[in-house]
Amino acid sequence: MCVGAAAPPCSAQIDHAKEELLELGYDHALSGSGPTAGYLFYYLNLPDARRDGSALRLAIAPVYVDGEYGIGRALGPRTDLGLGLAGGGFAQDHAEVRQGQYLRRESFDGHGGAASVSVYHLFDPGRMIPLSGVFRGSVQYSDFSRAVDTAAGFTLPPDHVTFVTRAGLRFGGERPTLPPSDSLEVSTWYEGRLRDRAGDFGLAGDRGLQRTSHFLWLKTVLVRVMPDTGRRVGFGLSAGTSVDADRLNGYGLGGGLPLTLDFPRDIPGYYNQELTARRFVLVSGQFGLPLDRERRFLVNVFGAAARVSYVPGLEQPGATNSGAGVGLQYDSPSHAWNALVDYGYGFDAIRSGTHGAHSISLTLQYDLLAGRRAAPARVVPLPVFKR
Repeated sequence: MCVGAAAPPCSAQIDHAKEELLELGYDHALSGSGPTAGYLFYYLNLPDARRDGSALRLAIAPVYVDGEYGIGRALGPRTDLGLGLAGGGFAQDHAEVRQGQYLRRESFDGHGGAASVSVYHLFDPGRMIPLSGVFRGSVQYSDFSRAVDTAAGFTLPPDHVTFVTRAGLRFGGERPTLPPSDSLEVSTWYEGRLRDRAGDFGLAGDRGLQRTSHFLWLKTVLVRVMPDTGRRVGFGLSAGTSVDADRLNGYGLGGGLPLTLDFPRDIPGYYNQELTARRFVLVSGQFGLPLDRERRFLVNVFGAAARVSYVPGLEQPGATNSGAGVGLQYDSPSHAWNALVDYGYGFDAIRSGTHGAHSISLTLQYDLLAGRRAAPARVVPLPVFKR
């Protein structure tokens, strides 16, 4: 099960807006028997914590805690510093899915923690659409254990430490929001991962961990909400490549939950992160239409299609994966809580040797500060150690 905690937004500066949210998400496969996907966490962003210009970001899930203390202008008038700690259980679980089949006997639990240092730099202060840079170094520890159904003859990956370096340039910015808001983002990212050890695992050592892996990806998002009608139009394009990606760190694609990855790559109808890619190109689109004058109810139509080059050992027939869906969103009059129910159909998802899969997902957000703010709160993306 994917239960995580909130990540620091990859912005140029510390977030000085006070936030206090409860987030819940659950994705259920109606076709096949896939891995459970969901999250539940409390999120707090507390500005001016202990000193002016700072901020404390904290997210607490049932078995996981993630936090970062941001120090504004620590390295200059346009450069902030973030010190992060995270740890707990099940955030690094591995669900083995091959050609649409969830193999419980080859799946296992993963626990651990991380410490990070981040630098956020704003290149052009005062611009309506900012250009920002992000650099983050982190050390992550991974500890693996058998799940209830893991086969007795299945060898677990070796526990290990991973040194991670991430750098990115981001023009604009995009955050998942309920209800939606205007967004524009064009960003490019590099991440290098170095494990302190490699090793074989699986059935008779038929798969392995790479000692070093490199990732380079691009994200483009445009969302426009028409002020007169409340209609929403969105477009997304992302692409990524890698060197020596493996089962545990390749790009995860599929599903419909917005807060399971810091860079979601959703494809409706698929299991959450059903596909593991070493290279991909993903195009998505959405259209939202209010159903009432107060814009409390919104119907969404969405779709996505990806061209995928799979991580070795997780190949499946055909490189194209696509899906579409429809959803209903509700925004309460006080903006205290929002609910979204989506139905998705994966055209190319493999189930029992044929193509086609159905799924349904539920997302809830409750804003504990709704009575003291003029606008609905934002939600922030989650970190999972998998890309």
